[in-house]
Formats: sequence, structure tokens, C-alpha cells
Amino acid sequence: VAMTEQALYEIKTRDYFACENNFDKVKDIASELVYGSHRSEAPRFTVVIPTYRKPELLALALQSTFVQPGEDYQVMVVDDDPESWSSGRAAAILERFADGRLLYYVNRQNLGLFANWNRCFELAASEWVVMLHDDDLLTEDYLTSVRRALDAAGRIDFLSVTLNGFQIRPDLTEAERKALCAAPEQPFPRVLRPVSMAQLQYGPGVVWQGSCIRRSAFLEMGGAQLGSRLVAGEPRGAYYSQDYCMMVRFAHRFACYRLARPLYRVGSGANSSRNVWEWQDALVEQYYCGRSVAQQYRILGWVGALAVQEKLMKLVQRYNSGDSYIRLEVGIDEALLKRECGLPENAPGAAAKAAEKLWSIRLRLQMLASHRKDIRIPAE
Repeated sequence: VAMTEQALYEIKTRDYFACENNFDKVKDIASELVYGSHRSEAPRFTVVIPTYRKPELLALALQSTFVQPGEDYQVMVVDDDPESWSSGRAAAILERFADGRLLYYVNRQNLGLFANWNRCFELAASEWVVMLHDDDLLTEDYLTSVRRALDAAGRIDFLSVTLNGFQIRPDLTEAERKALCAAPEQPFPRVLRPVSMAQLQYGPGVVWQGSCIRRSAFLEMGGAQLGSRLVAGEPRGAYYSQDYCMMVRFAHRFACYRLARPLYRVGSGANSSRNVWEWQDALVEQYYCGRSVAQQYRILGWVGALAVQEKLMKLVQRYNSGDSYIRLEVGIDEALLKRECGLPENAPGAAAKAAEKLWSIRLRLQMLASHRKDIRIPAE
């Protein structure tokens, strides 16, 4: 289904680097604390889990948090289903996970995906917030690894980790879950790498999932932008690439680093990863955001903007072949995508292909230059 003209206009004309206060847009909708209490002295970390009607998957996510060693963290669920308490879904979770580290909030009204992300950061009291989706998992050494990296880093605002995918199944056994959450066997990385804008040129090379984010920086940025895709005048969900756009805004202002260690498991197959329209919209938004990133460079910025066409169609091929990280054949409508991105039917042409090769060289050089800001992690 094609976007509305209004939605497409907003995506085309958006300032992808501007910040705005998105918290006040839903400030009149309350979140009720139905279980647990905040500590008198704020913990170092809060693992936040925004959730909506996925009790079985939420239980798996919660299991992966309570095995984390240490006492410097709390786990906070923010349930975006106002009926979760009356339906018994929230009560069933709380009966199973009656843990003193748990905080469970229920929103009085449905906020929507990204507004609920923002609410998680508002409600947390810790310096650092770990974003865990309700259909994903942390490895058992997540917090141990992140502590070690942050202790070495000094002043940074964002730490991402490596993601590994897994197929969600309703019959996932406890042994399989433990295997997914096992600590990686490879040696601990010796350096933290800075996140370069080169990594964000063509899409979410760095994402919020599994990242450890300084709460004050997220609040300063104004949180995730709020906006719903409208189909026949009715809201049908948030634009799927808002997290990518949010990452661009964040990296533009704050010190972001990567820990090359697979500490986060991304679930796919039984969730919104099957919604073709979300991936379709995501690529449109990635295209215009990628052009904006390229155009920040005064010299040869036009080459980067042209190169985005070639990269866009490569992403379409990956999604449609099932070669992306979700391992699903998405079914992107190429003709519709080209129309919404303002591309000719025969795009990308020879000029775009040549621009992509030239721009890739520039980005590799930029990545190499960024290593001057590497942070060494002392050996244990």
C-alpha cells in the first residue's frame, strides 16, 4: 500500500538532524507502577523492555535479564497495553517473575511504539539505559561486558554491541534458550570503535536494540520522533525506520562507540518483521535520510547522494532474497519504492553505480581515520 502524499512529503522534507521535544506530546497519558519500587539510590543500569501483547516472548526476555550478575541494575517493563492488567497477562508475568529488581508499569492509554520507547527513558532513574525489545534476548554476560567497556571508556554517551539473529518459535525449549543466551566464546575485544557517520550512510549499521545509552543524552535529544503511517485515514503503526533516523540524530551530537562482541539476540519470524509494508516504508525513509547524511559533506556530497540509489536497490535485493539478518523474503515492491523515492524506472543507472564505488572508497577512508579515536580496553 502506497504512503499518503502527506506522509511522503514529511519524509522528503524532514530535517533529519533536528531535535524536538517528543516527550511532551504524550505527557497527559499516565503510566501506572503496578509492581516494584525504585531504589532510593538510583542503580547504574536499567534494562528497559517496552512491550505490547507478547507475554510468552516477554517472559523469555525477562529470563535473560535476571541471570545478569551484579546488584547495580533494575529491570523495567513498560506495558503499552492498557488492558494487560484486566486481561490477566501482566498478572501472570508478575506471578512468574516476583523479583525485587523488577519494575512493571502499565500505560493508561496505548502510546504507540516509539512513544513507549520514550516513556521508558522518562521512567528510568539510572545513568545508563539498556534497550531490550520484548522479543529479543541478552546473553548472560551482557552487563559484565558492558561494565568493563564503560569503565575503560570515560565519557561516552552510547555503546552498541554486535547482534545475532534467531528464529522465534513457540516451542523454544529451555536448553535452546540457554544456548542462545550463552556467553560468546571469542576473546574480549581490546578496543572500542567510534561510530562513524560512514556506518550510518546506508541504513542502520548501528541500532538501538541491545545498546546501552546515557539517559541524559537521550532526553536532551528529545527522544524518538512520533508519527504514524496512515492507510485510508487510519493509523497503521509507526514508521519502521524511525530508529535509524533517531540514531543519525544521536550520533550527530554525542559520543557513540561500538563493542564488537555478540551480546544481543534479535528475534524474528513471529513478530512485526513479517510486515512487508514496514520494510517498504523503512527503505523510503532510509533513502531520504541517507541522502541527508551524504549532503552534510560539502566536497563530493552529491556523489554520496547519488550513491544512495545503488545501495537502496542492493538492500531491496537482500530483503527480497531472504539474505537479510531476519532471514525472511520480505517482498518489497520495487516499482512502488522507486516512485516514492522519486527514482526513474531504470534506476540505478551507470552514474549511480559509479558513484557508489567512489563513495565506498571515501567511506572506508573515513572509517580508517575514525580509528584515531579508538578506546583501548585493559586486559583483565
